[in-house]
Formats: sequence, C-alpha cells, structure tokens
Amino acid sequence: MGIFESLVGELASKFGLGAKAGPLVAELLRFISNQPDGIAGFIDKVKLAGLGNLVTGWLGRGDSAPPMSGPQVEQVLPETAIKTFASKLGLDSRVITSALAVAIPKVVGLLTPGGTIPTSVPPALSAFLGSNAARLPSTPQVTEKASGGMGKWAIPGLIVLGLLALGWYLLTGKPTDKVATAPAVTAPAVQPRLALSNDAGVVNVSGVVRDEGSRTSILDTLKAAFGAGNVKGDITVDPSASPANWLANLRSAAENFKIPGLQALFDGASVSIGGLIGDADRDRIIASLKSLFGPNVSVAPLIDPVADAVKNAANKTVAALSALKPGFTGKDVVTALNLSIINFSSGSAGVPGFNQVVLQQAAAIIKQLPAGTVIEIGGHTDNTGDPAANMQLSQQRAEAVRQVLVQSGVDPSMLTAKGYGATQPVASNDTPEGRFQNRRIAYSVAQ
Repeated sequence: MGIFESLVGELASKFGLGAKAGPLVAELLRFISNQPDGIAGFIDKVKLAGLGNLVTGWLGRGDSAPPMSGPQVEQVLPETAIKTFASKLGLDSRVITSALAVAIPKVVGLLTPGGTIPTSVPPALSAFLGSNAARLPSTPQVTEKASGGMGKWAIPGLIVLGLLALGWYLLTGKPTDKVATAPAVTAPAVQPRLALSNDAGVVNVSGVVRDEGSRTSILDTLKAAFGAGNVKGDITVDPSASPANWLANLRSAAENFKIPGLQALFDGASVSIGGLIGDADRDRIIASLKSLFGPNVSVAPLIDPVADAVKNAANKTVAALSALKPGFTGKDVVTALNLSIINFSSGSAGVPGFNQVVLQQAAAIIKQLPAGTVIEIGGHTDNTGDPAANMQLSQQRAEAVRQVLVQSGVDPSMLTAKGYGATQPVASNDTPEGRFQNRRIAYSVAQ
C-alpha cells in the first residue's frame, strides 16, 4: 500500500471499516485526481470553501495532518459524492463523513511531500489505485469445515429447510421444484471521467477509465492533437469503470479543444464545455460535440463561477482599453487594467494563457503612453499561510505579469513589480469571496 498503508490501517481500526478502508481511500483519491488541475485544483476547492488556513496546515504533513470536522467535509465534498462513496462501500453516510474528516487532510499531506503541490498524478497515487488494497474483497463462499464436517449450523439448517418444504407441500399439494435465489447485489460501476484544460496550448489531463487500452488511446489522441510535449498529467485505470461511450469519437472531438482557456469534463455519459473561452466558441463546440457523439452522450455548458468571473472581467478590461480616447494617461490605463482578474493556480506564479492574451492587448496600449510614465504592478495575496511565503509569492506573481508585458513589447523602464503579500486587503479574509478578491494583481501609476 506504500505511503497510504498507515492511513488505511487507522481508518480500518478507528471507524470499524475493516477491508473497506482501502477502497474508501481509493474513492477519495479518484475524486481528488479527477478535479480540474488535479491535486492543485482540489486544494483550490478547499480554499474556496473557506478552509484555506486548514489546507495550508495539511501540506507535507502526511500522517500528522489534523482532522476536519464533519461540516467542513460537507463544505469540500458535495453531498452526491459522499452518498456515492457510501453506496459503493455499503456504509452509512455518517460513517463515511467521519472517516473522510480524518482521511482528507492526511491524503493531501501525503500527496504534497515537502509542502510541494504536484503538477501531475504522483506515482504513489497510481500505484495505490492499481493495488488490491484499493478494491473491495469478494464475498466469501460458504464451505464445509476442513475436517469434512458440515459445521455447527448444518443440522438445524436442514431441519428448517425440511419444515419449509413440508409447508410448501401442504399448501400446494406438490413438492418444490427449485429453490429461488436472491439476485446478486453488485456495486455500481465507476463512471469513466476525463478532465481537460487548455492553458496556452498545454493540455492538463486527469481521469479514470476501465483499461490500459482506453488510457493509451486517450493520451495518444491528445498528443497527436497538441504535441507529445504539451500533454501533462495522467489517467488512472480502474477495471470496475464502465466503458466510455465517447471514446470512439474523441479523436475527432479533440480538434475542438485547441482554444486557449478551454475546459472539458467527460463524466459518465455527459460532457461539459466551458472555461475561459467566449460564449460563441463554447456554443459552437457544444453543437459540434452533439453532432459527433449523438444522442447517447449529453453535452452542456460547464458551470464554473470562477472561470466566468475571470472571463467577464477580461471582457470588461478589453472593452475599457478599446474605448480609451486619444491623449489617454497612465491613470486611464491602470483603471482599465484593474478591471481584470488573474486567477493563478495555488502556489504558482505562472500567468494563465487566457490572461496572457489580455496582457498582450494591454501592452499595445501601454506602449502609447507618454514618455516617462511608469506603471507599478502590485502582487497581493490573502492571509492564508505563512506571511513570508505569501510576500515572496506575491512578488513572483507581479514579476511574472511584468515579464509578459515586456515580452509583448513594453519598454522595461515603464514597468515596476512589487509584492505586498497580505498587507493590503480590499475585502475581509473571513470569507472565500473576500479572500478571492484579495488574491489579485493591482496596477497603479508610479510616476
């Protein structure tokens, strides 16, 4: 079981899960790895749930990460996910919630050694999901004892069967022809999943399929469409997964995914399309996929409030820059730029491809400013985590934005970058919405 061995043992003994502890950890790992951006995406999900301080304390702590409360688990995992876990494992939802309160922090800690958030599926995760420890044991067959006897319940059992047969004969006037057996109860199959996000031509991928052939087919398709070096992440193989009925047409569908900022989520027999793309592009892709996949696969918009907020902010920024009248000043430009939102990945200073496009358009405007104008790019964070680390990260993000503008032709002397960490909040850090507002790039006229 590798790095998860201790956790599985703890869940088995503390919550009476026995052999179901391993499969529970496996279901949690699948849920985490299937998030957009994988582990980093799950950590962002925890932060947006208002638990940023908690998740920061989990990173790199492994077996020592402190547990959550039941309500906190329900903030992070949708009710449908908890019920699905309970159904698959044959356990009460309350038991699942209590066990996950311990498992989630420790799994995050184990997946982030040294406090570093991985950008692809860790080998330890894939190895565990492929091990016997991640599967439910088969139901044992009732057999005779090794001594050759029929066991202590054999004689009473025969008596009961005899009485039942006699009762049936008296009621019907004939002996029974056969004994009806209860239908076998099987656990619901794992739904095949595939999550894609296009970040400036680099495709991040995660998901789960039933066999190695399906996994290879998906990765080969994406590499053919985007180039082998532009496909990041991996896909888990789970033999209990249902067939992916969208797989046969994925190669044709992949041509639709070449727009930077696009996100696609294949989940069972449904596909959702969205991300940082225009509504017209989204609707065109949805129509194309409906034609490709036919009536057996539903295709709909992907609901992502963060992506929608970033996209709307970008549209406002571009519109404001385009509306500037001749003779505009540095103050006019920063007013337009401050309408934008750059949603950096957790712990990252990489400027998303969608925002790079907006910055390239902004560069053309900045180059027209009067000589001597200097614009400061300020990096800001929320108050989650270590203040010194936040200060460093905010500086790196400000410098990354400056670099995009310089590469787009802006004179370096017109731009400065400064990180402020969490020292200048514009909203309360007590809510997810407030922290989201505080994690920002702010522009000002330095001179």
